[in-house]
Amino acid sequence: MKSIYEIKPYIVVYMWNPECSHCKEETPQLVNYIRDATDVEVFGIALNTTDAEFKSYARKMGMTWTNVFDPTNKAIYAKYYVDNTPEIYILNPDRILIGKNLKVNQIQTIIDRDKIKRDEYK
Repeated sequence: MKSIYEIKPYIVVYMWNPECSHCKEETPQLVNYIRDATDVEVFGIALNTTDAEFKSYARKMGMTWTNVFDPTNKAIYAKYYVDNTPEIYILNPDRILIGKNLKVNQIQTIIDRDKIKRDEYK
């Protein structure tokens, strides 16, 4: 497993559940988005599921990024307020949260805005 500091500059934290109807819509879009992304990596977190279900869904959907599963969900709910899945958060290269509660089609806009802001401070 990689450290968060070894992951590409921008991290999309994708919290999902294999039974979630919205996840079934967003996951294929995220899979397509990440294929062309050069400076973005996904870190997936499966919620409210079983080890077998989460692994099967990840394979079926082509989720080739790092996916983790905490059967107690304590690691997630202690840090993030997740009331629905999927939840998409974005961390910038400084690992600062720059976007939350997003749809896949909003990811690049948030990243582009952060890049502009970062260039202004150079």
